[in-house]
Amino acid sequence: DEGRFRFDLWQRVDEYTLEVPSLGDCPEDVLPLAAELLKRFNGEFQKTIEGFTDEAREKLQSHSWPGNVRELKNVIRCAVVETTGNMIDADSIILKAVPRKEKVFSLKDDAEEKRKIEQALEKAGHNLKKAAEILEISRPTLYKKMEAFGLK
Repeated sequence: DEGRFRFDLWQRVDEYTLEVPSLGDCPEDVLPLAAELLKRFNGEFQKTIEGFTDEAREKLQSHSWPGNVRELKNVIRCAVVETTGNMIDADSIILKAVPRKEKVFSLKDDAEEKRKIEQALEKAGHNLKKAAEILEISRPTLYKKMEAFGLK
């Protein structure tokens, strides 16, 4: 009633820290979430949209999603409402923010990618957060790539 949090309860809750990466740090999650949202909004608006064109999928994955899942939800809702055909195209995907920068990891050669990671780690003094920033990828992505290349 007084707008205060019980100290003993705070101490219990404070034991657990859950770090959830943003949607922009997990581009691999965008399309599965978009597909689920499409199903939901198809039902809500009595539509039968089957999916997204290749261009629409690329547009969704290249966006930085500063508004996280809430922004994705709004974009998909609007696209469903605007779409008259059976596929959502790129023109129906209305994004308000700047697209994500192209990442270093468009490299095709694993040896080159491993070398870039090693250089970033060295430059960052093996600080994973700083190395991820240098590489313009999320920390979870950096962890996965380090594990794949046997780096510690």
